[in-house]
Amino acid sequence: MTVLKLTKTEQGLLAALPDGALAQALQTKGLPNRRVEGWRWSDLRAALRDEKLLTKTFDGALPTEILSVSDATTLIFANGVLQACGPLPEGVTLEQGASEMAEGDNLPADLAQSLAAKKIILQITKPVKEKIRLRFIAKDSGTINTHLEIKLSQGASAHFVESYENENDPFINGAVSFDLAAASHLTRSILQPSAPKAIMVQNAFVKMAERARYDQTLIGFGGAYTRFETRIDGQGDETRINLATAYLLSGKNHFDSTSEIIHNGPNGITDQLTKGIVRDQARAVFQGKFYVARGAQKTAANMQHKALMLSEQSEVDAKPELEIYADDVECAHGNSVGALDPALIFYMRQRGLSEEQARTMLIAAFLSEVLEQISDKALRENFADKVAGFMEGRP
Repeated sequence: MTVLKLTKTEQGLLAALPDGALAQALQTKGLPNRRVEGWRWSDLRAALRDEKLLTKTFDGALPTEILSVSDATTLIFANGVLQACGPLPEGVTLEQGASEMAEGDNLPADLAQSLAAKKIILQITKPVKEKIRLRFIAKDSGTINTHLEIKLSQGASAHFVESYENENDPFINGAVSFDLAAASHLTRSILQPSAPKAIMVQNAFVKMAERARYDQTLIGFGGAYTRFETRIDGQGDETRINLATAYLLSGKNHFDSTSEIIHNGPNGITDQLTKGIVRDQARAVFQGKFYVARGAQKTAANMQHKALMLSEQSEVDAKPELEIYADDVECAHGNSVGALDPALIFYMRQRGLSEEQARTMLIAAFLSEVLEQISDKALRENFADKVAGFMEGRP
C-alpha cells in the first residue's frame, strides 16, 4: 500500500478516524486534487494547504436571519450541530443518530458522514404545506462536518429553503441524502452567500422511485473554494427532475457546480439550466453529466450552461457530458460562454440609460430564467433581492 505524505489537514482528519477502509483511502489517495478528473478545476487538497483542525462547539449568539421566509419551521445547524428546531409540521419527524463509518468511495462525502457529530434523520410522511427552513452556520476556522438523511414516503411532499452562511475561514464539509418514494415531490431552494475566506463542499445524493419529482434551485456567490455536487439516481419510471443554478462571482471567489443524473427507468424527464456571471478574478466550474441506462427508453433530458464573463481576468471551465445506452431518447446539451453584447448596451444607452444601468438590466434579464424556477413568489423576490445586491455592490 502506497502511503502519501499527508497535509496537516489530512493528518487531522486521519487522526479522527478509526482504522478501516475510509482511513486507508485517505492515506493512499488524499483529498481530491487536480489529478482526479472530476476535480481538475477544483483542487480541494491545494485549497486546504493550511491546517484545519476539527472545529469546536459553537459558542455565541446566532446571527440574524438572512432570508425572510414566512410559514416555515426553522432548523439551525451551527458548526455542524443542531442548535435550534422549531415545532415540526404534522407529518414530519426528526431523529438524531450516531455517525456511521463510510467506505471511502467519495472521500469528502464519506468524511462528512463519518465525522459529523450526529446524523440527522428527517422523515416526511405526507404533503407538508409549511416550508422547512435549514440554516447551516459556520463561525469557526476549523473543519465542520454535517450529515443529513431526508426520506419522503409515497405521495409525500416538502419544500426545503436552505442557506449556507460562513464567517471566518472554515472548511465546511456536508453530505445530505434524499430518498424519494413513489409519487413524492421534493423542492429545494438554496442560497449560498459570498464567503471569500471559506472552503466548502456540499454533496447531495438523491434516490428516486417511480413518478417521484425533484426540483432544485441554487443561487451561489462562491467563496475561497465552493463546490456543490448533486448526484441523482432516477431508479423508477416517469421521474421528473429540474435543476436550476445561478452563480454570481466577484473578487477571487470560486464556485463549482457538479452534477450527475442517472436515468435507469423509462419515460424520465430532466431539465437542467445553469447560468453564471463572473467578474474580477473569479472562477466558475460547471460539470454536468447525463447517464441514460439501456432500459431507460423515452427519456427526455436537456442540459444548458450559459455564462457571461465581465472581465478578462475571470475564468469559466465547463464540461457537459452525455452517456446514453438507450436508442429511443431525446437528450441534448448546450454550453456557451461570452460577454455582454456591446450593441445591446449601445442601443439601451441611446434610449437614455447609463452604461451601468444597461449592464444591470441585461444581467438581470439573463438570470431571470433561473429565478423563475422558484414557484413561491415571496421567496423568489427574496432571492431576487440577493441577486440585485450583487449587481449593485451590496453585501
